[in-house]
Amino acid sequence: MPRMYLRFFMLNYHPFKPSAGGGALFIGRPQAEALAHLRYALDEGDGFTVITGERGGGKTTICRAFIERPDPNTAVAFLSAPVRSPVELLRRVNAAFLIPADDATLKGLIDPLNDFLMR
Repeated sequence: MPRMYLRFFMLNYHPFKPSAGGGALFIGRPQAEALAHLRYALDEGDGFTVITGERGGGKTTICRAFIERPDPNTAVAFLSAPVRSPVELLRRVNAAFLIPADDATLKGLIDPLNDFLMR
């Protein structure tokens, strides 16, 4: 978006870029439902929650908005790219939570994550 439009509309950032950030969040019915599902999953102690949808549908924006208002007693991680295997998923989850783990075996990845989740 050219600067002249940003100035004219008094915008600080391009609001229509994928993952625009900057607080660009319209809470319509689908967005409110997605946030409610995330809150419910957190309140109920669900270990993992997945949000799916069409490209450009606001998944990343909703997740970032949710993460920006965390419960101080809750650890939250956001994985935005697809994973190709269970081992890759475990490695990325452990890395997101800064969990030291033995990458050599599946057990070496699962046990430290389980210990972290049980705390």
